[in-house]
Amino acid sequence: MPTSGGDGLLAAPVSHDAAIDEGFVSEFDASLWTAIYFIFDMCVDVVTHVPVVFRCTGIMILFLVGWGLNIYGMDAAGVNFRAVLGIAPNDGRAMDVFRGAGLLTMALALFFGLYRVSHNAGFEAGETASFVGFSVLLLGIVLTSERRMFKSGREFLHERATTFFFAREVKFVDVLFADALTSMSKLLADMQIVFCALLLPVFGHTVFITCNNSLVGPTLASLPYCIRAFQCWLTYN
Repeated sequence: MPTSGGDGLLAAPVSHDAAIDEGFVSEFDASLWTAIYFIFDMCVDVVTHVPVVFRCTGIMILFLVGWGLNIYGMDAAGVNFRAVLGIAPNDGRAMDVFRGAGLLTMALALFFGLYRVSHNAGFEAGETASFVGFSVLLLGIVLTSERRMFKSGREFLHERATTFFFAREVKFVDVLFADALTSMSKLLADMQIVFCALLLPVFGHTVFITCNNSLVGPTLASLPYCIRAFQCWLTYN
């Protein structure tokens, strides 16, 4: 039956089907938000319990893939960005970046798989060996690998350091490099946790807590901004 509204007019009756539809939509919304919360909470839990060295490497791989796609897109569009940045024509190729990312991905998949197997089996020594071994391997790849991406990267960093500390001049590529570092400030700060985690199996939780509460992390996080500020001082002084 129609019912009287608050303004004295007769309101339209609410059908039984409309009430059912409204209830279904409400239940669907509640289920959807519950599922979203569950998935988000599960992802946070997984990421939280993954050692930082694996997380940082995963972020690095995603960065390299995005970088490679950018290079591929600029090459396809005919943008001669190498001339602008002062890079040799044969350096900074998309396939070199993808190969480097592939090498890191294989190493990450192997050692993270060993870590998860050891974790599920409750084998703490296996967990420690997996992330310590991966850290050593990662450092060896970055510092000694003869793959073009890593070798060119070491030469690029050496040139940036030489220009910054000795030549006392700021090139366009130096500005871009400093801006990229500011975007990686959080990643640099996480390196403190990685280093402290490597000390944990040898020196125990006390040294780990002391190391993790030091000023190394904030210093690394602020370093890119200090570099950029010094570049501005060199340019405008």
